[in-house]
Amino acid sequence: MKRNWTGIRLTVMLILAACLAMALGCAAADGESADLPAEISTDLTKAVEDGYVLTDWERVPGENWLFAVMQKDTGKNVLYVYRLKNDGAWKRWLRTENVVPQGTKKVVLTADAKGSVHQLASETQSVKYPVISIQQLNETGEYTERWIEFCLYKGEWLLTWWEDFDYCAVRVKSDEVRYYDTWQEGYRFQGRVQGSLQRDLRYAGISQIPHSLKAARQGVTTAPDIPGGTLKAEQIKFTGGKKYEVYSGPGENYLRGANGKAVVSTNDWLQVFGRENGWIMIQYAIDKDHMRIGWIPESALPKDAYTETLWLEAIPARVTARSVVTDDPLFSCATLKTAEEGTEVTWLATMGDWAYVEIAGEQPARGFILLKNVQILEEADEKG
Repeated sequence: MKRNWTGIRLTVMLILAACLAMALGCAAADGESADLPAEISTDLTKAVEDGYVLTDWERVPGENWLFAVMQKDTGKNVLYVYRLKNDGAWKRWLRTENVVPQGTKKVVLTADAKGSVHQLASETQSVKYPVISIQQLNETGEYTERWIEFCLYKGEWLLTWWEDFDYCAVRVKSDEVRYYDTWQEGYRFQGRVQGSLQRDLRYAGISQIPHSLKAARQGVTTAPDIPGGTLKAEQIKFTGGKKYEVYSGPGENYLRGANGKAVVSTNDWLQVFGRENGWIMIQYAIDKDHMRIGWIPESALPKDAYTETLWLEAIPARVTARSVVTDDPLFSCATLKTAEEGTEVTWLATMGDWAYVEIAGEQPARGFILLKNVQILEEADEKG
């Protein structure tokens, strides 16, 4: 007898959906309802087919946001985020593993429309916006071992708190990260680091959070002030989660730093100096002691961002002494390449004690040479 495989598959799907609905019916969201919205149940059916089980879900009270955590017996945990649209239907906004503690221990959610309060040693840290907390319990489910919290601010979910019982607790602010020891009697302040972490739920990750004050002091940075000269920069917030190859000039034919491997992540701060021929000149941090100035495609800019055309000079000049050419004039002064005495360059701009120049060749390069080692050719001719 010929089997109706389409009908069988449909029946299986309906059974799975029914089983999911029954499972979800046991998890109430703040007592509002014992039933997960139908479109969300349908969306999660594929995860159930793949062996995932719903561990918890929460709708943020008074807000059009709903969170759900799915767990596999292998210990893989995934967070689903849904948003209620104007037409009354729930639509998936995000699926991520990056902000969920992994492992077979149960992960639960808590939400509060009024915010949260953390009593930290002699101080109280409060968040006055709606929050969602993702918590991993211990083996017996008696207490929380790991905790990550986001608050809803101007339409974005921003990281505010991270805690791991084995490490420490971290209070994350827009321009500062504070570290606390966790111990039985509460929290003990360790120290703070000026700088910023990626806070946007869409791009943040547990692995991106320095797990100690020492690591934060090395890796958390803040955008530097640009010294006097003809180059100016502004800090622009890029869409997170992207990476771009960085070149020393506006084109893929230019020398590329880090032995040809220079890359910038948009999860951290970026300063933009301006644009030229479809490229933008940027500065970003590698670590607290090492920055890089280079070029990435202008298409990397967010849609609502605008930056001025970069008006550079083009003055013939000559290197007067063997010099380092660097793409990090403000911090490490690491060598991008070396310019020999007598090398002819094009003087483009100044920044503090440095001249920004272009060196022609089969693989051209732009970088910074100390002003004292660069002489404009017209001035040299006059002296000669």
